[in-house]
Amino acid sequence: MSLQQITRLEQEIHQLSARDQWMLMERLAQHLEGQPSTGSREQELAAMAADPEIRAEIEAIAQEFGSAELDGLSSL
Repeated sequence: MSLQQITRLEQEIHQLSARDQWMLMERLAQHLEGQPSTGSREQELAAMAADPEIRAEIEAIAQEFGSAELDGLSSL
């Protein structure tokens, strides 16, 4: 790849939002590691939120720290 092509790519990347730049970097990293791209961060988070084991762990954490909600501080 020529320096001119790299410069053009850099200019195009700078026009992306920060979020899209991060998504691109994650996909490039996955490609370089030989892993298939699994989709967007939102899709990955949605899959985690639907996972029964993760939901159970979150519930256990919420119960463990539930007494902290009674400390008198108001939520923002």
